[in-house]
Amino acid sequence: MNIHVRRTEKTTARIELIKELYAPGMSALDIANAVAARTHEQLSRMVIMGIYARNRSELAEYPLRGWGETKRSHERLTDRRHRENNAKRERRRLARLQREAERAAAPPRAPKERKAPEPSEAKAYDATATLKRLFELDATECRWPITGSKADIQFCGHPATGTYCDHHQLRSVGKGTISEQRASNDLRRHAA
Repeated sequence: MNIHVRRTEKTTARIELIKELYAPGMSALDIANAVAARTHEQLSRMVIMGIYARNRSELAEYPLRGWGETKRSHERLTDRRHRENNAKRERRRLARLQREAERAAAPPRAPKERKAPEPSEAKAYDATATLKRLFELDATECRWPITGSKADIQFCGHPATGTYCDHHQLRSVGKGTISEQRASNDLRRHAA
């Protein structure tokens, strides 16, 4: 079905304006902006592309900048970003390799044995607690509950680097599973 649509005077005027404002390498957006600057009529790039699509034979000598040309500038930008990102990755990789080499060259550290205190030591330590309620504690004080229940709980209050002071941090860690208990012995055996 071939339908012939008559062109309006407005479209004819726009085609003539496009021919007048055209410069090689312009995109549909560039032409829309140039037409808008001349006529104070806001046109989108899609209007320009529609005019080009419906009037191919008349505008054949005034080609729009193709996607490939636009894409090339994007590829240049992307290539630059890829080069920068690859350079960053390479710097991080080299730094990681250097840290690993330094660790391998350094003498091995002895494993730190952390043993929970005996129950008698724990009772003696808890007796030295300052016993504060939760709202009285600062961010740097131990939050290990010592006495009381529900709203009347009193906490340790000794200086702490985290949630608990060093003593209560040791008490908070259990002895672990059997495989975790054997892990240090297995490491020593394999290292020897």
